[in-house]
Order: sequence, then C-alpha cells, then structure tokens
Amino acid sequence: MKLGANQTPSIGTITMNQNRSDFNRITNLLTISGNTLVIGTDNGIFRLDISNKNPLSWHSVKIFYGPIKGIAARSDTVYFLTQNAVGVLTDKFKHQLGYNFKPIRMTSVTWYKSKTLVGSLYGLYQFVPFGSAGKFSSIRILADKGINVVKSLASNNEVCAIGTEAQGMFLLAGEKIVQFRSPAIFSGDIRKLVWTDDNTLWVCTANGVSIISFHNHYQNYRISLLNTSNGLPSDNVADVVQNGHDYYIATDQGIAVTQNLGNTSLPKPVLINDGIPGTQSSFTYGRPVIFNCVALSYKSMGKIQYRFRLKGVDKNWSVAPSGEKRFDLLPPETMS
Repeated sequence: MKLGANQTPSIGTITMNQNRSDFNRITNLLTISGNTLVIGTDNGIFRLDISNKNPLSWHSVKIFYGPIKGIAARSDTVYFLTQNAVGVLTDKFKHQLGYNFKPIRMTSVTWYKSKTLVGSLYGLYQFVPFGSAGKFSSIRILADKGINVVKSLASNNEVCAIGTEAQGMFLLAGEKIVQFRSPAIFSGDIRKLVWTDDNTLWVCTANGVSIISFHNHYQNYRISLLNTSNGLPSDNVADVVQNGHDYYIATDQGIAVTQNLGNTSLPKPVLINDGIPGTQSSFTYGRPVIFNCVALSYKSMGKIQYRFRLKGVDKNWSVAPSGEKRFDLLPPETMS
C-alpha cells in the first residue's frame, strides 16, 4: 500500500496479537533512541525494533499488560500511564517500576524541564519519584490559573502546552503562562496538542485545527485556522503527523494533507493506492476477485460514484455505489 501526496514513499503494516479481540486500539506511538518504537494500546505497551527497514520482519514484544493512557520519554527512560498508575521503564526496558496514583483519571504525560507532568480530569500534577521502592510525591500545580480538566499535554525543549476541556490551551514558558481560547482558536475543548517543530503547535478540536506559529522566543505568534471551509473533510480533527514537507490531518471523515500552514485552501487530497502503476497482480483461478475503491472529495462528500469495467469481461461500465466490485468466475487470462 502507498500513502502520500507524491505517491512515492511506501508504507508497510504489521498486526500485533494482543490476545483480546475487543481491545485492540492503538492509543500512543513514540519513537526513542536505538531505532525503537514504543506502542501503547488498550491492552498493553509494546516495544518494536524498527532498525530493519522491512516491516514484514518486525516483531513486537509486549512489556506491560493493561490499558495505556499516555507515553513520554527522557533519554533512555520511558514513562507511561495506566488506569491508576505511572509506570517507568529504564535500562532499555530491562527494569520496570510502578507508582500507584490517586484515582484522578489520568489523560496524558509529558517531560518538561526535568519534570514529569501528568494531566488528569482533576487537574495538572507534577510527579516526583524517589527511592527504588515505588515511592513518589505528587503535587497539583497551576490550579490557581484555572487549569482544572487537562485532556492533552505536549512539550518541546522550551515550553509546555496544556490542553483543557473548557478553558482552551495554556502555554507554560518558565514562570510565564499565556492562555489561548475561542475565538482566537477554534474551541476551548482541546482534543490533542502536537508540536511539529519547536515553533509550530497544532491545536486539534472538534471544530477544526488551529496552527500557532511562534517566533521571537514565543513572545509573538500567528494563528492560522483550518476546517471544512478550507477543505478539511470534517471539522472534527483528532491528530496531526508531519512527514517531510507534508502535514497529514486526521479527522473522523478521512485524512487531508497540506504543505501550506497559511489560512488558504488545501492544495491536494490524500491518495490511497493499492497498486503500483505499470505492474501486474496475480490471482488464483477459481477464487473470487474483489476490487475495492475509496476516494475522497472535499466538495461532494457522500456523493462520489464509482464505475468499474474489466476489459475482456465487461462490455460496458457498471456502477458500484459502495465502491466494491466482485468477480466470481474469471477465466485464466491477463486482463486490465
């Protein structure tokens, strides 16, 4: 399968056996040193060695059982959140410690200026472990600034962004705190915060995504807004990933891609292609062959029509409203 605006970088897929068919959602992805990918799921945390560029050779190793709420890393130490505990993995995952936290419904974790911060539905906490017997202290911070329900945390080398449920986003820069709320950003209810570089913060909400571009040591900024009026397939934005010069924007109605961080229309859609032009695919005689087609349109959502024609079998084009075409008894020959 290929995914990308220029249709050149290939993507491999893997499947992890979590021993549960009902809990298999991936909740967190984090890359750390040593060509290692840490994967959090509803059923545990996995380590994946990706030094070999062939995804078919990758094998995940499960290192913790239980739902994962968040993952953060500092040097060779990985912090992760479970239902009511903070886990710490050190020495290349050889040592594991667990700290039972108060039932505050933790949502996110990040590392900021030598501090571990834990977001929860009951506020923002600083987590301080000490000793080697699971002892720690937790201190609620910034409650006097109106930070009560924390849904997302994201930090870079200099500042920490704090997404709340109703108060918008707070930017913590040393002792200074700046609040961003509607209408400067789309909504005060923040779904996710993503730094794509040290000066660009994406604020994902159910009403669109706000892109805050900082300069002059975070003293000044410019905000660009993207939603369906700019070409997104939906206002409900869940996440953003950068790959080269492209920004992939995940919504509940599909993925959009842009290279433009300004407040203008998106230049192109995401293309998903299961085949490489100029190559042939082989199928087993006697077995049904099923073709599936998926297309995105930012102007005619829900109105896309699909037509199929297999030369040598079909004389005319046939309409397939669902985008699926099935052939049960194809003769053994080459077709196009």
